[in-house]
Amino acid sequence: MHITGKEERIIPQLRIYSSMDGRWGQQIMWSSVYVVCLNGMVRPDWTFTVYNKHNRRKDISFGLDDFKLGLVAHKELGEDLFKMMQKKVTTDIVTQLFKSTLASQYKRNSLIDHTSANVMKDLNNAWEKYEQKYGPTLFAVYQTATHWSSHPVTKGALHNVSRKREKQVAEMMTSNEWEAIAA
Repeated sequence: MHITGKEERIIPQLRIYSSMDGRWGQQIMWSSVYVVCLNGMVRPDWTFTVYNKHNRRKDISFGLDDFKLGLVAHKELGEDLFKMMQKKVTTDIVTQLFKSTLASQYKRNSLIDHTSANVMKDLNNAWEKYEQKYGPTLFAVYQTATHWSSHPVTKGALHNVSRKREKQVAEMMTSNEWEAIAA
């Protein structure tokens, strides 16, 4: 799928992580990647992820149907992204979305603001970049969130942080705030 330029397209990817020495479990993830920026493309309604500890004798098998479903989801993702490019947003709405989802450290029922300043800083920096490139669109919001999940600045294991953040982005996309913006 082409977005705006020749280098901008989405490709399917299979990520396999293993420590080989048993320090952490094997991880296999079937998803998509946006080639121009290498952001992992998150879909809240479809994931193909396997975690297996090295100390378990468990056979993991993948069926052809699992990969077929991934390719169908990959095709649908392109259609969804095109719709996102048509939807305009404001910076205030984007900030509120990020504060109440990705940067929220606690449940929203608290009277105290529990927004992570570091997460908001990273998201705001990425939003400026993607808003300039794609305009104030839902696609730019999505790119901001997937950039944050795909390119973590951390002292920990990058793939673990990225996997956790991808889940947060998928949850953001099922939130009431996202639904209100996308409607």
